[in-house]
Amino acid sequence: MKKTRHCLLIAMTLAMIAVTLGCSNAGNPAYTKLAFYSNRTVSPATNLFLMNLDGSGVTPVPFTGGIYSPSSSADLKTIAFDAAGSYWVSNASGSTQTQLSGASGGYAIRVSPDGKKLIFNSQDSVTNAYHLWIANADGTAALDLNSTLPAGMSGCYTGSFSADSAKIVMNCSGGASSGIYTIKPDGTALATVVTESQFVDTPGFTPDGKKILYVSYILTGQSSNGIVSVNLDGSSLTVLVNGSYELEILNSNLYYTLYDSVAGNNRIYKANLDATGAVALTDGSSNDSLSINTD
Repeated sequence: MKKTRHCLLIAMTLAMIAVTLGCSNAGNPAYTKLAFYSNRTVSPATNLFLMNLDGSGVTPVPFTGGIYSPSSSADLKTIAFDAAGSYWVSNASGSTQTQLSGASGGYAIRVSPDGKKLIFNSQDSVTNAYHLWIANADGTAALDLNSTLPAGMSGCYTGSFSADSAKIVMNCSGGASSGIYTIKPDGTALATVVTESQFVDTPGFTPDGKKILYVSYILTGQSSNGIVSVNLDGSSLTVLVNGSYELEILNSNLYYTLYDSVAGNNRIYKANLDATGAVALTDGSSNDSLSINTD
């Protein structure tokens, strides 16, 4: 009986430590907020905002100038975004903001869940090809992940980290096809997930790392773009959300943007990973999106 009670106390203590550290059940960092773009009016003016994962508690992050592609680490210590082709990192309050040196000429950046790394695209000044790079959170030790591009591809554009920050998924495109690929942060173990004859975009891992969700522009049985899911081996392609052009996966939920033709603005939605239970997090009174500045 004493041994059982002792084990129970240990288990309870470990559970309390996990909650205190902000870890998910799988041991991965747990998000509490979503970074997003909005044209809502605040003072001082900014396009960079944070909100709770249920859409409440919208908070502006001061920054002068338009922004694109905001993302944050789970602990909110690092928020990264593009501004006029230059990459910036900020803390959640906006009190400390730094332009990354040697990282420019692109438009998409993503922070790893653990806040240690950044991936961003950058255009080569000679070939004009886009490559994805990985660097430390301060922009140092940058590594070209696409020094050797996947076969048939002429550039790679957006990417994101797995929940444990151990793997990267990215989209690349060539003259005749586009594809979704995985790669390790050190640039090794490049693997093809799926290729299509039209553009693909904004891929993300499910928390268990077994599926990838991405935007497809040639949906089976559909005439427009939308979000699909696929297994790592390219099987079981499933259409999830029609009409969406961007997505992000935080914890165990899918976040995506849809245009509201009645409101005349983009709105951000939250759903289960299979797209069920979708709810709107923004009301359409302003133009809100996960990454794309459409004003």
